[in-house]
Amino acid sequence: MTTTLSRPARQDVRVRVLDAAARNFRERGYAAADLRTIARDAGFTKGAIYSSFGSKPELFCQVCLAHVDGQGESVAAAVEQVLSAPGRGDVVESLALELASALEGDVDWQITLSEFRALARTDPQVGHAYASLMVTRSERITKVLARLAPMIPLGPEDLRTLATAILGLSNVMALEHATAPDVVDIDLITDVIRRSLKGLLS
Repeated sequence: MTTTLSRPARQDVRVRVLDAAARNFRERGYAAADLRTIARDAGFTKGAIYSSFGSKPELFCQVCLAHVDGQGESVAAAVEQVLSAPGRGDVVESLALELASALEGDVDWQITLSEFRALARTDPQVGHAYASLMVTRSERITKVLARLAPMIPLGPEDLRTLATAILGLSNVMALEHATAPDVVDIDLITDVIRRSLKGLLS
């Protein structure tokens, strides 16, 4: 009797590769992570990665966007919950606290992203991927912020500026926290984000 092996659905391949890639990039950094290991950890060959993502830079960008989506959803949901409760708090305070909390567990990823950004200056393929990544990250954070629009009196262009500022602050603060956690602690990071948001929203 012949057994027919079914091929995994394309979406299943993408999910498994993204999961394996996220672990490898976080643990090893961008340059040290290799596609062969990622493919093996996902249970496929390198060919599956190339057919689904095209290249290592593109794979990294898709991992990054999935990470942004997850964090953005978590932050927005937490802020919405706080602000919908009786005696709701201040939107800036709630957003600053949630962003600082998310950043605290995001240090390793921000370091890897900084490595990718540095390579973008000298590697054209990485540079092209990073430019597209920046645009898409900003758009997705803007959409998350738009959910808070009733509480944040800003127009679309202002929200885009705020999204870019949040992305930049998150990266810089995470790197400083990783390097000198006793100096740039979470309380200081929260205050920096709070004051920056208030300035942008004034």
